[in-house]
Amino acid sequence: MKNETYALRLLTPCFNGGATPRQTAELRVPSIRGQIRWWYRLACPQGDEQRLFGGVRGQAVRSSVIFRISEPSSSQQSAPMLPHKGERGGSRPALAPVDFDLLCRCREDTFVEVDRAVKIWVLLGGLGARCNRAAGSVWFQNEAPDSKEALHETLTALKLPAQWQICIAKVDSFPDGRRIASDTVDGRSDLLGGIKPKRIPSPIKFKMIELSAEPHLLMFSPKPGLWDQALDHLQNHRNASPKPLTQLDWQTL
Repeated sequence: MKNETYALRLLTPCFNGGATPRQTAELRVPSIRGQIRWWYRLACPQGDEQRLFGGVRGQAVRSSVIFRISEPSSSQQSAPMLPHKGERGGSRPALAPVDFDLLCRCREDTFVEVDRAVKIWVLLGGLGARCNRAAGSVWFQNEAPDSKEALHETLTALKLPAQWQICIAKVDSFPDGRRIASDTVDGRSDLLGGIKPKRIPSPIKFKMIELSAEPHLLMFSPKPGLWDQALDHLQNHRNASPKPLTQLDWQTL
């Protein structure tokens, strides 16, 4: 068996909970596991997901990987769900930004795939409610890329699908990045998700990252062209002035 420890950090408040998410927030292995599995599925559509993570499709297969987390010394805080709306945006219990260790134990023959999935999740994903809008942004503590060029090299080494588009833009602070990412408009659920008439997850996702101790907002799109359409929609929507996302200096990786 292969053991690996990933020293991770929450950069923004994390709305992740168990049976009572509106009363308390907590780091949960099933939630982290689900995110890693989702990113593996997206990055490796032809991969053997069931062999790595288990499943009951066809013949039941036991997972080849076990995740555990260290107990973080994090305090609960009340954080805004929709920070761009101020007090009207409501709040919920959240985990304050904190360091923690993710411990992984898996078979030697699956480690390369599992390690790749974990790193893709940390670099591009998040955890908990509103993680598509930069809440619950995870990042590496000590081995994180420290520049745009280093991040590009790291992502290239992971052999991501060629159609993925990733951009970054510098922002003033982590809370400012959350506020900007949260401030979108409806009308294009195929680009930015929606809740009416049914909830549709946003295919375009935002998270906070840290490069050389400076906060940046990262945008992920699974298909080319979606981000340009979204920027056009945010720039020219009928309700008000262009949204803050359109005012940032986006750089493609």
